[in-house]
Amino acid sequence: MDEVLHAIPKQPDPVVMVGHSLAGLTIPIAASRVRTAMTIYLCAILPVPGLSFDAQHAHIGTGFKPSEPAIGHDDGSASWPERGAIETFFHDCVPDVAQSAARQLRPQFWKITQEVTPLRQWPPVPVAYILCTDDRMVSPDYSRLAARLQLGIDPIELPGGHSPSCPDLACWRKPWSAPLRVNS
Repeated sequence: MDEVLHAIPKQPDPVVMVGHSLAGLTIPIAASRVRTAMTIYLCAILPVPGLSFDAQHAHIGTGFKPSEPAIGHDDGSASWPERGAIETFFHDCVPDVAQSAARQLRPQFWKITQEVTPLRQWPPVPVAYILCTDDRMVSPDYSRLAARLQLGIDPIELPGGHSPSCPDLACWRKPWSAPLRVNS
């Protein structure tokens, strides 16, 4: 959490926090500690106050099986072979962007999913949840349910995968025309 808070520019204006994927567990905690104008969750998993993510027993999977799955390491981290990462995260990107993105992935530690969230209530800021209908990592069904149960909103649905890349931005259907809600 300290790394996130230190990365936020020191400014008088509130910030907009965007949490993609696993960062959905972090941004509501950060938003409760700094002036925040809005939180936006993109293909994100969400905490439940008082529980670890693992204790939620949430089914986030889509059933997609890459040809090369993630590899677990002795230190508790996991990493993705390039081909499996492209198939899972970057399947809708142009090939050179997908390859470049896959090569930049670092090992991921899952300890955050095992820790009870310190979040006791959702920060009172406007919130949006964006799901991608072709996500192969976080199920759009999970996203719809989590957005409704945890945030009390209907998610904005956009085409694309877990790390969406749309060569023609016209395919993004005015995401901010959807009503937003302030959590209380």
